[in-house]
Amino acid sequence: MTSFFPTLYPDELLYSAIARYHQRSGNISWKHTAVDLFDTQSVTISVDLPARIESLVDNVPYSGSTLAEEFIWKHTLYPYYTTFQSNERRRQIKESMLSHNGGDIYSRAGIMASTIKTKSHLCYCPSCVEEDFVKYGETYWRRSHQLPGVFLCQKHQHYLLTCPMPIKSTNKYQALLTNDCINASDNMDGMKRLIASMNFEKHQLDLLISFCNLSYQLLDEKWIWKKIGASHESYKGKLYEIGYANVNGHVRQKKFLNEFVNYFGNKFLSLMQCDIDVEASTNWLVEIIRKPQKATHPVRHILVMQFLGISFQELACAEGKIKPFGNGPWPCLNVAANHYKEPVIENVRVTIDAKAKKVVGTFLCKCGFEYCRSGPDGDEIDLLHIGRVKSFGKVWEDQLNQLIEKKLTLREISRRMSVDPKTVERQAIILHNELHWKKTSDSMAVIYQKMSKRKEGENLTMKNSYREQWQQAAQCFPELTKTELRYKYCKIYGWLYRNDRKWIINFNSHKKPSLSINPRVDWKLRDKELLISVKKIIEELLSNHKRPVRITVNRIGKEIGKQMLLQKHPDKLPNTIEYISAMAASQNTDKL
Repeated sequence: MTSFFPTLYPDELLYSAIARYHQRSGNISWKHTAVDLFDTQSVTISVDLPARIESLVDNVPYSGSTLAEEFIWKHTLYPYYTTFQSNERRRQIKESMLSHNGGDIYSRAGIMASTIKTKSHLCYCPSCVEEDFVKYGETYWRRSHQLPGVFLCQKHQHYLLTCPMPIKSTNKYQALLTNDCINASDNMDGMKRLIASMNFEKHQLDLLISFCNLSYQLLDEKWIWKKIGASHESYKGKLYEIGYANVNGHVRQKKFLNEFVNYFGNKFLSLMQCDIDVEASTNWLVEIIRKPQKATHPVRHILVMQFLGISFQELACAEGKIKPFGNGPWPCLNVAANHYKEPVIENVRVTIDAKAKKVVGTFLCKCGFEYCRSGPDGDEIDLLHIGRVKSFGKVWEDQLNQLIEKKLTLREISRRMSVDPKTVERQAIILHNELHWKKTSDSMAVIYQKMSKRKEGENLTMKNSYREQWQQAAQCFPELTKTELRYKYCKIYGWLYRNDRKWIINFNSHKKPSLSINPRVDWKLRDKELLISVKKIIEELLSNHKRPVRITVNRIGKEIGKQMLLQKHPDKLPNTIEYISAMAASQNTDKL
């Protein structure tokens, strides 16, 4: 255990505290510092998601049951990278950061596979540095200044300055000291010059500030990380509200993509490493609106939130549902109930009418009255509209019985019950009431029996008719699968599914042979493009470094942001792999 360890400042990186410890300890070698803090010489000191935190906690003089949690939540970029992850993925990343096995942290967080690179240089705000020296007598590396896509200090709104020495230029077993970087003059105004060269309009500069503020919130508002769930559903709900999606949740992709690109501008998206090809069959924006099958970088979530005008508070509290009938409660439209037209119905069941291609809302009250109507609702008048009554309920039926017992006329009963005369007769028969307005010798039992037989016969006739229509459709289009046939004849399928489900499910008289799908990726083209990038980066590495640089597949993959691709598909990139291997072999020959 060490005799001391610096107290961490607000928003300070754990990486920064380790650098300050090394400076104060008097250790000449970083290996000694690594042994002091981690009990090993071989520990990679990561800026954003460090590992071996449990070992560090065991070796610092102050401790506590929550110290490891405090280090992770308040002094690393863990909250930033895990906000939109599943609970299981968050747990895995945290376990890797606590343990000795931190090699999988970047892949689990989605950083390795992402085309958005982490910052190559540490950043700082000159105003923050001045305040630090006045308040603490020293300065430190802040988390919020190292976030991808952040070019401004959230507190002072000043452009960040960059350390002249890139992070990768140092040994991975040591950290950059603030004194070595902040006092240097090279590349001081790099970010300011970069933004100026973009010739951004005012609203784009405002977007930079907004982006900075949203990124900063990912570090500070811990309750958000517990509540944000399926963000893509919340996005779809907002897209529906502003006209980019229909009630089915289908997004009008072309309109959405074009207006998204126009809103930010290609230069802005390129600056954020989030270019979009609107003509491509898919891109990151399309994937983020669907249910993502892999981790999506926070930068992209923030861009979508900016476009949709959603705050983290709204995203955390939103149910993520499309609401064509608005928010409840909804009125009960049972004229026989004492709560008629009062908002007492808490839930609505939303379905899609396949034939009319409209959304349908079904409302069920505790009194038993159930009705439905097509939507979406346009105004308050629609709230009092009934499309069809599905069930009248006991309260309504009791009222009908009372009116019939009073011998009121059919017209008067229908007026009071707000239904047509035929409905009154039908419900009266179902409830076994005598139809005193009917001049007939038939008893109610006979009438009811006749109705039942007639209905049964009608159902059988319709069933045979629909079966025959479906069989004819299958014979006319033998090349279609059942699913394709279902969409082509949705009315027939829908009736059979509701009334003859067992028969239609077991209907397999025709099958379409499965077709092989051509892969979307042109591996020959990708191999050619990668080879160009690899040749360029190897040339730069060999010419720009004073010390020898080892050429490996992993090293080159990291440099061009394609490490995962080169590792997983070397057999599909023969020219690229062969070139890297040849350069590595020639390098070894030169050494000999």
